[in-house]
Amino acid sequence: MSNKKDFSREAYINVTYKHSARTVFILGTPRSGTSWLGKILDSHPDVLYRHEPDIIDRNETLPFLCEPERAASYVANAQSWLDDLAKNRFLKSAGSQPVFRKSYHTPLQTRFRRLIVTALRTAGQIPGIRNLAQSIPIPDFVDLASRAYGKLVIKSVSCMGRARILAEAAPDSRFILIIRHPCGQVASMRQGVEESRFEHEIPILSISETEQARRRSLTAERLAQLPYFEQLTWSWTIHNEKALEDLQGAEHLMVLRYEDLTESPEEMSRRIFDFCEIDWRPENLAFLADSSRATGREGYYQTRRNPVEAANRWRRFWSQDEIDAIFEIAAQSDPGRMFLTDGNILERA
Repeated sequence: MSNKKDFSREAYINVTYKHSARTVFILGTPRSGTSWLGKILDSHPDVLYRHEPDIIDRNETLPFLCEPERAASYVANAQSWLDDLAKNRFLKSAGSQPVFRKSYHTPLQTRFRRLIVTALRTAGQIPGIRNLAQSIPIPDFVDLASRAYGKLVIKSVSCMGRARILAEAAPDSRFILIIRHPCGQVASMRQGVEESRFEHEIPILSISETEQARRRSLTAERLAQLPYFEQLTWSWTIHNEKALEDLQGAEHLMVLRYEDLTESPEEMSRRIFDFCEIDWRPENLAFLADSSRATGREGYYQTRRNPVEAANRWRRFWSQDEIDAIFEIAAQSDPGRMFLTDGNILERA
């Protein structure tokens, strides 16, 4: 496992990612509660939020599953890319809903941003102009280099295999790794695949290229022979284990279980805000209360739902034999063992 001494500060004398000290990265596998956590932080009036900008700008010159010993060679590339992600103002990145009032916006700017987000989202549903709607930048009304806002939050479900690169490229940033119960995450992923919810194919077999897979002799051929839910479980195991190991040298790291956030949303959110050095505001409590109220019309990607119900829905989804199979795989890893003990949060501020 990587350790802190591997991250030499001497390597970052010429750090070019200008927002490193102000950035909070939320990392997790898809369907792990990253969107809700992102919006909890975004509900703070001083936060500038970017929702999965790395899906718009994937930077395929960086490996998606990077071996830790190679991460340093990609730092300059990654720092330039992070600058681009911070400036990404297209609909998916800068227009996720709800759109909150910000301290660095006037009331007129707030109304205009909400209007343009609504208009672009509506236009995006019309055949023939979807791409146009997604290519129009949404104004921030703030200079990224200014002190008018507090923290820049970047949320990603695509960078788990790049976690070490991010940690080396942005050494002063704060990293939150959120991990959901394997039975819940795998159930939600299988539902999403069956309903064609994802824009891209899930690259499960590629995990065989990681050290975490090699140490288990987990080849692509062996993976391909397994039932699909077991393939998804191995994906959960390898991605979470790799990210956890790759971030061990990060200066500021918090690892938490999604289920702890759902069970105690205010308590855990306050701890997260303390870790991020963001003060707690009434707006944050109001969003927690609003987002935790189920309406009975919850969509697959919506953040408003009963969080405890959402976290435990898998208990009606799997048979006992399937649950046993998932645990047999996941329990081989430190992330899996997080759900076999009473430990709930690891923090290095």
